[in-house]
Amino acid sequence: MRRLTTFTMFGIAAVGVLAGTPAATPQAEAAPSAARIFSSKCASCHAPDGKGSIGGTPNFQDAGWQSSRSDASLTASIRDGKGNLMPAWGKELTPAQIAALVKHIRAMKR
Repeated sequence: MRRLTTFTMFGIAAVGVLAGTPAATPQAEAAPSAARIFSSKCASCHAPDGKGSIGGTPNFQDAGWQSSRSDASLTASIRDGKGNLMPAWGKELTPAQIAALVKHIRAMKR
């Protein structure tokens, strides 16, 4: 049985290489999307649509707000937090997840 499983896993990986796409790994499948991360960590204060649900939270849909912030400043805010107003997510999220969140926030611009 172990030999069959190993052969099957090798075959799946080989098909992915031959098709020009990498075979899915359990880690890649388990990685949450930026939308899911936003929904679980950000939406309670920033609203699911990014308009902000608590006084003082920015409206991510506002083009003026978007243009006044660099990707580096958004990354720092997510990673390091904003004092008592926003928690730091740098210990819970990877740099790649934070970068994906920045792109997700940028995509909210109207």
